[in-house]
Amino acid sequence: GTVTYTQAASNGDGLYLSGSNLTLDHNLIHDNSDDGLHGHTSTATLINTTVADNADEGVYMETGGSATVRNTAITGSGSYGIWNNGSTVNISYSNIYDSYQGNYAGISNPIGSSGNISREPYYNSDYTLQEHSQLVDAGDPNDPYGNEPSGQGPGRIDIGRFGNTSQPTTTTTTAVANGDFDGSLGRPWDHIFFTAAQGQTWDRVSGVHPGKNGTYYISTC
Repeated sequence: GTVTYTQAASNGDGLYLSGSNLTLDHNLIHDNSDDGLHGHTSTATLINTTVADNADEGVYMETGGSATVRNTAITGSGSYGIWNNGSTVNISYSNIYDSYQGNYAGISNPIGSSGNISREPYYNSDYTLQEHSQLVDAGDPNDPYGNEPSGQGPGRIDIGRFGNTSQPTTTTTTAVANGDFDGSLGRPWDHIFFTAAQGQTWDRVSGVHPGKNGTYYISTC
């Protein structure tokens, strides 16, 4: 079967397959206490799925079966990003990053071939991508991307759950602050950084006063 646009979170295994054939298309699997996806004698296809912050493996395939992984982000796994234990695993145009034991086991190093990368994803809290993420426009160039906002990039699907959707990234915006930052108020500000998604509240991050009055241009960070 095929599962689309769903979320598996805060379970033991996010998904456990036994003798199954399942396609996961545009799904989010995160914050589970065991594996993100555990496949036993099963066939799993992951397309534009984000598998993040699971306590054990991101994807664990065992005892026959196969996994095909494309345009998928597997990050922050407590053990291995992908562990192949007696199955066949094919990975392309995916990002495997920041796995505690290692990004892969039981397969040859996929990074640097077939479009695979290992980069900090720069997620927002909802696992959309920040606009400077290297997962933007890094998916399979043969896959459609027309649902992504025009002007986002040179024209290629993003890696992860939000590729080829109307919200693949959250855009940050530059603001301007006017005020008296000469130190008379004792504010320990040197540089003031604001960052927010469009439509959200600006939030002060850090700084020590620059020692003079004026208009300060606030950079996104």
